[in-house]
Amino acid sequence: MTSPGVERPLTSEKHYRRARGRKVELTFSDGSSLIGRVGEVHDGSVRLVVREGARASLSVRDIPLGEIAKAVVQVEFSPPSKRELELVGQSGKEAGA
Repeated sequence: MTSPGVERPLTSEKHYRRARGRKVELTFSDGSSLIGRVGEVHDGSVRLVVREGARASLSVRDIPLGEIAKAVVQVEFSPPSKRELELVGQSGKEAGA
């Protein structure tokens, strides 16, 4: 049995706001994809914290919602790092850590 809505794609700004702090997989209109943690949503774009490079350093990207073809919340079995939560604008308490 799965949780309701886990596989339901994010389709509106409201969905992204509710998913703040959660890990998502985005698929873009060109077919490429990106996994990151949802941050603030503003002016038709979402702030995404992504791990990049061999050292898995964190960076923040603003992604226009219009460029996203599909976004699905990912199931996580371990809590996010404190730094990731800071970058998405949440403390550990807000995220339930």
